[in-house]
Amino acid sequence: MEAALIVIFILVGMTIASFLNVCIDRLPANESLIFPASHCASCQRRLTVKDLIPVFSYLWLRGRCRYCQAQIPRRILWVELGTGLLFGYLYWHYGLSAELTIAAFYSCLFIVLMVIDLERGLILNKIVYPAMGVALLLSTFFSIFLPDIEIVPFIGRAAIGGGMGLVVFFLIVIISRGGMGWGDVKLAALIGLVT
Repeated sequence: MEAALIVIFILVGMTIASFLNVCIDRLPANESLIFPASHCASCQRRLTVKDLIPVFSYLWLRGRCRYCQAQIPRRILWVELGTGLLFGYLYWHYGLSAELTIAAFYSCLFIVLMVIDLERGLILNKIVYPAMGVALLLSTFFSIFLPDIEIVPFIGRAAIGGGMGLVVFFLIVIISRGGMGWGDVKLAALIGLVT
């Protein structure tokens, strides 16, 4: 039964990763996450359900669009596969619990941030600022109602961690004179809030 649930979580992770790839492609371009439906970036043809099966469609189509044969970015495969394996690991580590939900949420958030940063050199405020708000809300909620759940830092620890990340990276940006950007400062504050 345990192995079956791990496989289910791997499949769930791969499915969620399909949406993460949409976020990675569309958020930096200020495009809607819903409309238009998923389509080939080259020929603009709308993708069918059989084109959207995580990992398997990429492998079946050999990394090419069914319609125009344009190369599908390998990143799509790696994000789907990596997220699936990560979800399987998180289930194995936490079991069915609030910790699993929180770890999966933060994992998805940081995957999107990391890939956008790697591909475009951007850390988007529209992701980081709401994530900081969610981190503070979760810290407050769990500090008050579920103090035994250790994956979420107490509000005081979250504030200290966020502040320390902010200050340290702020100083690095100032000292390095452009070696790091202000997005890195905000990201460090977010990481401090959630750890």
